[in-house]
Amino acid sequence: MTFHFLRPGFLLLLPLLLLLLGWRLRRPVRSHAWQAVCDPALLPHLLLGREGKKSRWPSGLLLVAILLAVFALSGPSWRSQPLPLYRSQEALVILLDLSRSMLAADLRPSRLEQARLKVEDLLRQRREGETALIAFAGEAFVVTPLTDDIETIRSLLVTLTPELMPVQGGETARGLAAAQELLTQAGVRHGRVLLITDDDRPVRANAAAEALQQQGHTLAILGVGTLDGAPIPQEWGGFFKDRDGQLVLPRLDESGLARLALVGGGSYRRLSLDASDLQVLLPGELQRRLAGSEKDEKDGHSVAWQDEGVWLLLPLVVLASLGFRRGWLFLLPLFLLPAPSAQASDLWQRPDQQGAAAFRQGEYEAAGAIFTDPRWQAAALYRAGKYAEAAAALTPQSSDDWYNRGNALARSGDLEGALKAYDEALTDDPDHADAAANREVVTEALRQQQNQQNQQNQQNQQNQQNQQNQQNKQNQQN
Repeated sequence: MTFHFLRPGFLLLLPLLLLLLGWRLRRPVRSHAWQAVCDPALLPHLLLGREGKKSRWPSGLLLVAILLAVFALSGPSWRSQPLPLYRSQEALVILLDLSRSMLAADLRPSRLEQARLKVEDLLRQRREGETALIAFAGEAFVVTPLTDDIETIRSLLVTLTPELMPVQGGETARGLAAAQELLTQAGVRHGRVLLITDDDRPVRANAAAEALQQQGHTLAILGVGTLDGAPIPQEWGGFFKDRDGQLVLPRLDESGLARLALVGGGSYRRLSLDASDLQVLLPGELQRRLAGSEKDEKDGHSVAWQDEGVWLLLPLVVLASLGFRRGWLFLLPLFLLPAPSAQASDLWQRPDQQGAAAFRQGEYEAAGAIFTDPRWQAAALYRAGKYAEAAAALTPQSSDDWYNRGNALARSGDLEGALKAYDEALTDDPDHADAAANREVVTEALRQQQNQQNQQNQQNQQNQQNQQNQQNKQNQQN
């Protein structure tokens, strides 16, 4: 219990007000304005009261009132009240590939070790929400269910190796199905799945990714490896070879993984040495905290100091009432009105802060209506499934903006608009792999759409021709 002031800046008013009061007391007092216009002999008969004997009570009361007001504004406090610390319940499922190809050393010391380090970085920064870890190869196994015990996940992470998996393979679809089942059992409506893999045939998991997205979840993919690939070491030495005796070189299929992420409603990034990949895949994860009360990380609560200055208002009301001749009692009910509810705390948050809170709780539609930042607004509307509105909200200023606009347009069904957006992204950044991959997907979809339209037109023409021939035959018979 430490006495202090919540708003000590108001104490700076004290010397100024005291100087003003002292100056007022030291001024020569004119008994009355009538001195300037009345004869001195008549003045005593016109004035009421005794000349020159003024009471000191008003000045004393004014001094006390000034002191009380300044100290009340300064917020004296010596008691604190623990408040429950808000914790986001956002669910994140980390899906880690433990197939043998993750032992390839095109990323030093290995793909798996780099993936572990990336998960470590994510867990170190993740302070809120629940996290689960699933390992998969030929089958998928839940290492830890959704929990806020990050230390347990970190301790189990270092023990995961391909040798622990009873069935080898790269069944990404089974991993996604396990993640969806885990989120469903936990009652999570809007979860996120982070797939960390080097899958070279991700197209096999498209159906699982689409099912995940239809349930309201988002799939983000972190690709591990290089385009050139590297041989897979064997336990007894040497490297794995195919039937023809050639070294097996698993290469990262970035275009396929980007398509898979698009189907899952998320985005794709290749693993980087810095945090730029996670910042794109999990926006806001590394800047989770908003300004607020002083937080106690050990016992999980906030410390709110109580403002005791309100008690100084009671004597201040009494002193103020003495300044009124009549009717001052009618003012007392104004000071007895209930205090504003603490639930109006959102009035002290910026719209983007309120939107971020709604976004973390999975209320994406509400967040989209609150956000003023176009990028955040577009991201929220995209998560809410309002793809056309997300595209309209985003004003592209970079290649990533054009890429995100293209994704929104593609999901809304405007494939031609999406193609133009991807072209703009590639114009700004020709090396934008995600935009190139998604452009290829949209181009293929447009081609199939055009083929279907052509086939439909041909079928319609054939039907019209058959009807015309039938009509001609009937006319000839008649």
